[in-house]
Amino acid sequence: MLVIILVLVGSLAVGLISTSLGQLVSFIWMLPGKRPPANWIAAYRRGRSRAAKRVADASDARPDQVLAAMNRADRICLVEADRPTWVGDRLRACRVRVERAYGLDVDVIWPRLWLLVPDPARAEISMARDAYVASARLMGWALLYLFLTFWWWPASVIASVIAVTAQIKARDAITILADLLEAVVDLYGRELATQLGHPKTEKPLTLSEGRSLTALARKSRWDPDSPLAD
Repeated sequence: MLVIILVLVGSLAVGLISTSLGQLVSFIWMLPGKRPPANWIAAYRRGRSRAAKRVADASDARPDQVLAAMNRADRICLVEADRPTWVGDRLRACRVRVERAYGLDVDVIWPRLWLLVPDPARAEISMARDAYVASARLMGWALLYLFLTFWWWPASVIASVIAVTAQIKARDAITILADLLEAVVDLYGRELATQLGHPKTEKPLTLSEGRSLTALARKSRWDPDSPLAD
């Protein structure tokens, strides 16, 4: 009986540790990269992104070189890279693309959009988010196996396989999640504007309308465009 209790307690403890490590991994993936060593990695990725764009923009580059450079730049990041990790940059790219296209701050406007999204779309977004969380937790398990390497060297092989799998799953999940977030803005941005008092029209949301919606949703006293500015 004591052995069974110890096994159950040990399993519970390992599960809690892997979940905590998964949360730590997710935090690291989303780091903005403002301090060393994260900013060194971010600078390296930014340099690669800019180098690929220079080739794509070169006037003397052949069409095949331009296409290859464009693909290379997009693989690094859909906008100019600025984060130490690909995962963090993919979600940041979503924010940047929406802001440049519609003038919307996704972080500020999202709670309002979420109330307009139908249940099937909510389910898809929740599944993508859960898949990302699961991939971070899987990376947590990789760290646990890596810790076992001090006593059992084959654990390093297991840790490597799990880490690669977790990274692939994280990229897939965050790509789907970012695409879904952008799709929600594309499909429901105009409806949100109408709900908040803008004229009803079939035209896409304009930059000025998006910035107005962001200012209204942010309600910052420091924003001169906000209704609460003082």
